[in-house]
Amino acid sequence: MLRTALKPRWLGLLVLALAVIGLFWRLGLWQLHVAQDKGSGQSTVAANPGKPPVAIDTLLHPHEDFPGDLSGRVVTMTGSYAADGQVLVAGRRLDGVDGYWVLTPLYAEGSSGNGTGGSRSATSMVSPSLGAAAASQSAGASATVSGTSPPPGGAAYPPGLSAATRVLAVVRGFVTDPTQAPRPPTGRVTVTGSLAPGESPSTMGALPEGQLGAVDLSVLVNQWQGQLYDAFVFATAERGPSGAAVDLGAELRRIPPPNPTGGSGLAWRNAAYALQWWIFALFAAWMWVKVVRDDWLTTQAARRASEGLADNDEEDPLAGVPAETKDERS
Repeated sequence: MLRTALKPRWLGLLVLALAVIGLFWRLGLWQLHVAQDKGSGQSTVAANPGKPPVAIDTLLHPHEDFPGDLSGRVVTMTGSYAADGQVLVAGRRLDGVDGYWVLTPLYAEGSSGNGTGGSRSATSMVSPSLGAAAASQSAGASATVSGTSPPPGGAAYPPGLSAATRVLAVVRGFVTDPTQAPRPPTGRVTVTGSLAPGESPSTMGALPEGQLGAVDLSVLVNQWQGQLYDAFVFATAERGPSGAAVDLGAELRRIPPPNPTGGSGLAWRNAAYALQWWIFALFAAWMWVKVVRDDWLTTQAARRASEGLADNDEEDPLAGVPAETKDERS
């Protein structure tokens, strides 16, 4: 069989098979690394709720894309709410009851964490992940719950703040009646909450003034002035300057942050893809062995057939001799 395998055509096919096997092997390793990376990220996300709260600027800055492994991370930010920018997110449920999320912009104390000046306009502050649609939104869109329009360009700033101020979208809680949504507390407040990425654009169609169908940051970036984080938080605590908890009132209920799902350190779908590529590599090797063996078996069968015909064509030395003579010679 070795002589058959050394035929030029099978050697050429061997080179091709080795190239294919090498490619499939590398693709399998790539999928395995992806599986490990995703699994590590899932494990990180699953552990996020148990980590101690940290200031948001230690993890994320305005204009930065939201890293997936920050979902569920507990952060804090101190600043002032802009009541004129408060909106309701429709189509939500809590404990089986339909209602609305109360979403309010929180303007941080101090300037932007990325060192940019205050001369940038709201529409120039869109991070890539907020989407190109943000630039086409009307910067003067009204986003008030009370029905009064904000100043041109979006919600009014809390006193002493400007376009250089960082702003974070905060889901303060849940209400069942949009008319019962309370205004946020005035003055300095420290919010603790669970980070989440912005939601996809809503498909709910037209909604009443002051309502959105999703926490769509590409819309909010043009309704709220300031430097918007590419994230929002589910508030779990709000404390005033004295450290006392803010009174939510009778209608507003806190929303439990979504429980992040974690893995076992490996993304099994990608691990299955890796195994699939390696099976393809083994199949390529098996196919080369098979075609070479088939050629060898064909050659052997032809050789045996040729030898059998040769044996049948040999003349019998006693052919044509009478039987009596054969008996005498024997």
